[in-house]
Amino acid sequence: MRCDDCQERQAEVHLTAIDNEELRTLHLCATCAGQRGLAAAEAIEAGGEKPPLVDFLAQLGKAGSPAPAAL
Repeated sequence: MRCDDCQERQAEVHLTAIDNEELRTLHLCATCAGQRGLAAAEAIEAGGEKPPLVDFLAQLGKAGSPAPAAL
């Protein structure tokens, strides 16, 4: 999917918002998202660390559910 702003690069950031009771989605490349001041997009573009939420969700997935205790 192409960036909604520049129409040149692949969209990497997908924003969904409710505006006047209407659901709107904006698809941006990392460059255009960074120009809008989105810090996570700047990290993606620079090849930096993932946003903390991504790491948190990954840890939740690794934890799984504990085995039931023996009776």
